[in-house]
Amino acid sequence: MDSCASCHGEDGKGYGPVAGFLKQKVADLTVLAKNSGGVFPFARACDVIDGRQSIAAHGPRDMPIWGKEYSGQGEKHSGGYATAEEVNSFARGRIIALIGYVYSLQTK
Repeated sequence: MDSCASCHGEDGKGYGPVAGFLKQKVADLTVLAKNSGGVFPFARACDVIDGRQSIAAHGPRDMPIWGKEYSGQGEKHSGGYATAEEVNSFARGRIIALIGYVYSLQTK
């Protein structure tokens, strides 16, 4: 809800409160598996969320790169005492949790 719902909506269908202000239609996250031959595109979802794969509708790659955002959260929560590996693990955990949620939204 904190990361994606403003554009994708609480149901993931692409009708969040900000969607109407965007130039391009917001993706319906509930049909990712359907649009990928019935298989949820886990690796692509991970790449998009953490910033390795750009999405034209998201604009410049500095928005939103949730891998970068989640890494910052990991550093903040550790009080600056986490190693780079621990911060990366925190970010990966958040991304995997988000992907799990998006996976749960898939239509049959």
